[in-house]
Amino acid sequence: MCDDLGIIQEARIIELLQKKIVDQIKEVNSSQLNLKQQQLVFEELTKQYQECLGDLDSAKVKIQEYLKPILAVEDKYVEIYKIGYLKVNNIEFDKENLNKIFEENSPFTIRRSAGAGSIRGFLSMSTIDGYEEKKIVGLFDYDKEGSENFLPTEEEL
Repeated sequence: MCDDLGIIQEARIIELLQKKIVDQIKEVNSSQLNLKQQQLVFEELTKQYQECLGDLDSAKVKIQEYLKPILAVEDKYVEIYKIGYLKVNNIEFDKENLNKIFEENSPFTIRRSAGAGSIRGFLSMSTIDGYEEKKIVGLFDYDKEGSENFLPTEEEL
């Protein structure tokens, strides 16, 4: 049952990480580096560990993708959509807590793209692993590129 829940796997990952850190400490301590150089190496390794741990926060994004419908927008700056949603729903926020308040209150998550062609490609993917039961909506700008990519082609009909 623990294996099914992933508990054993997580414990193994932690053990491997601890062993790797111990091995790196031994390697640095037995090196030809002076104490100052060793300290610099340890600082760099610590920075890398912290970056790695910070990357684990991206699990929140993956969880949202599975729990909430996705709004795919053309823009790379999604704040305007977040602000719009919160304002329309009379939800208080400020510049510092915009993302947090949006995540807590929005029934959907926003994914940005590099333009209308990207959204169309995303919406028409044939490989949909992990998205089989997802609701995904594409929001196109009302410009030439958006209009051309919004409507299906003859082949797609």
